[in-house]
Parts: sequence; C-alpha cells; structure tokens
Amino acid sequence: MSPGPQEIVLFDQRGPVDSRSALWPGAVPARTTARLEVRAAGPWALLVDRPEPIPDPVSLPGVLEGRGFDVIPVWIEERGLRRLSLSYEDKGLIYVELLTYEDLAPGIPLFDGRGPVDRQFEIEPPEPGPYLLHVRALGPWRVALAP
Repeated sequence: MSPGPQEIVLFDQRGPVDSRSALWPGAVPARTTARLEVRAAGPWALLVDRPEPIPDPVSLPGVLEGRGFDVIPVWIEERGLRRLSLSYEDKGLIYVELLTYEDLAPGIPLFDGRGPVDRQFEIEPPEPGPYLLHVRALGPWRVALAP
C-alpha cells in the first residue's frame, strides 16, 4: 500500500492483526473531515479511543519488545535518558516516537528509517512523566532507553 499525498497509513499488515497505532494531533488538519477506510477479507474490529495515563505503565529506563505496530504506555523516570538502542531485522520501514498526552503537543521522533537496524543513537532527553511509545514497523523490534 502506498499512501497518497494526503493519506496517513495507520496499518499495513497482512494476515491476522492484533495491533495498535496512534492518530496523533496534527495528523488531520483542523476543521477537516477525515475518512477512515478499512479493507479486510474477513471479520475485523476497530476501536478509536483517547488514551489516558494508566496506573501501571512500563517504567523507563528499560527494554520494550514487540512486533508490528504498537502504542505502549510508558513512564520516563529520569531526565537523563540519552541513549536509544534499536534492533529491527526487517528490511522495511520503522518509525519510533514518544507521544505526550497533551492536546496538540508534537511527538518526539526517536527514529524514522529503514531496517535492518541494530545500533545505539544519542537522543534529546525527554522530560520525566507519562508518554506513549508509538512504533510502526512490519516485523519484530526491540527498543531500549538508557541514561
């Protein structure tokens, strides 16, 4: 699937899907009508919600692993998280960002590129607090944030 100039692909996966993706502020311009299109050969379900901080998010520094698209509630414990370690063996695109729970706040892009990737990056340290780790990828991935 190749998106057009005004399209945002939330999912592009084959076979059974049990994933989450974020529709972030600014993805759809204000005062615009948007259309959500689902193509499926079998049963499907769609849930659109506004995430709220949860009482038991994953604490970072730490390691997160997943497959495909995902949105994981996390809590940044300390200001000094400067290293992002990313492992992704697929040859496709991978995008990793931290989203805040604030309305219209931009995400903090951590990586936007093509795999395979297995390296560490220096990042601008995020402020402590609740975030959503948003990953868009086609295969298995591993993300670690450390001081």
